Amino acid sequence: MLDSTGREQYRSEGYLPPREFRAALALGHAKAAFQQKNFEASERGFRALIAEYPETAAAPEAIYWATVSGYQRDHDHTRFRPMAEELQGKYPGNLWTKKASYWLS
Repeated sequence: MLDSTGREQYRSEGYLPPREFRAALALGHAKAAFQQKNFEASERGFRALIAEYPETAAAPEAIYWATVSGYQRDHDHTRFRPMAEELQGKYPGNLWTKKASYWLS
């Protein structure tokens, strides 16, 4: 996924089934918005991915980055623990759940 300047913002390699591919594209779009510091658009994109593709491999990462996007907008750190609890409940053992586990301690 390239941004409007042609700079790479996200890469997915290898074959993905159609729903996983669409989720990966949505993740790339939201990450590009995040890199451009458009935190409102990135959070909206991540939340849309979570709603439409909750069963995909992209969903836990989207939950993580949606929370970070929201934090970048309002600096409300209280959003991190609920995010970590959601990941732990829905995606135990996932890499993004492990990354968020700091907020459970």
